[in-house]
Amino acid sequence: MRFSLSSSAIALVLSTCIVSIQANLPEEWPAFRYTEWNQLSSESKGHAKVLSYSEDVWNYPDNTDNIEYYDWNSLDSAEKASALILGWTEDTWDCYQNHYAYYDWAELVEYELDTPYKHLGYDEEMWNNDETSVAFGKYYDELTLEEKLAAQELCYFQANWDLEALSDYPVVPPVVSAFGASIGVTANVPLADDTPAPESSALGVTVTTTMFIVSAAFAVIVL
Repeated sequence: MRFSLSSSAIALVLSTCIVSIQANLPEEWPAFRYTEWNQLSSESKGHAKVLSYSEDVWNYPDNTDNIEYYDWNSLDSAEKASALILGWTEDTWDCYQNHYAYYDWAELVEYELDTPYKHLGYDEEMWNNDETSVAFGKYYDELTLEEKLAAQELCYFQANWDLEALSDYPVVPPVVSAFGASIGVTANVPLADDTPAPESSALGVTVTTTMFIVSAAFAVIVL
């Protein structure tokens, strides 16, 4: 007696590895800032006007122009007071409004913000010369995964990266999520509530790996 496999019953073993990468925004989501002007209260509009906002400026966030060009420490006392009443803090202002663009390079290094900017193509010389990196000339959908993760560390997401109107903004905080990415990415966020995170990486991401193994049964024919 001998055993053999028929050609029509050759085993099929399929192993699929899916890596899910998610990165959350680093600071609390400022929902009030992404509320359209006509939905703000009269009081909020008044405080926004102290910050030099008009309806058009408010509805089109842009940190290359207006008050959003400046970091928190550049605001005067009246501006800071109105910003606080609206819901800003120093941390959320510098991240969502200014994206730390008003910082000098030494400050970026001090707060470990040079790393995401390096992933977006900057070095100290370019920064000091007010040059624009290639990444900042792209639409969000043209960015690589690495660039999107770096941008998110600076409180960028698709809508504010592409300078869209508030009417196109998400109502909940977006996350960068990708499938089929390299398993070699490390994370500084726990993989589960009771699982310690691995060594910190330059970009804060959550990595989840799911293995799907599908095996076909062997058909054995006794000859």
